[in-house]
Amino acid sequence: MIKIAFMGICIVMLALPLQQWKQEYSMLLGLLGCGIIFFSMVGKMQDIFQVWSALADKMPVSSLYIRLLLKMLAISYVTEFSQDICKEAGYQALATQIGMAGRITLLAMSLPIAKELFYCLESWWS
Repeated sequence: MIKIAFMGICIVMLALPLQQWKQEYSMLLGLLGCGIIFFSMVGKMQDIFQVWSALADKMPVSSLYIRLLLKMLAISYVTEFSQDICKEAGYQALATQIGMAGRITLLAMSLPIAKELFYCLESWWS
């Protein structure tokens, strides 16, 4: 994490002087930094998904639900990343629509879990 934070600070320190000279180069440098950090995190996320998938096979809960939760986590991360890039580029409306699409996707993906939860609660109350 320290490497990523240091890299982010270095990119900002390089982009700030560029912003006064050539604003488009400053924005491209910021986008490049975002891309580098994003793809460095993808490898770590794959490791997390592998560990959680292995644990899901040993849990009494269906592994389908654990995998669904992991996919929802990935969607949240990608949505937030995309929103931040759009906001940085000055496209607030696009960032808002990406956020809305992410929330609707997460809501749709959560329906099987909610349905199972309601079945469990119904059998518990009966």
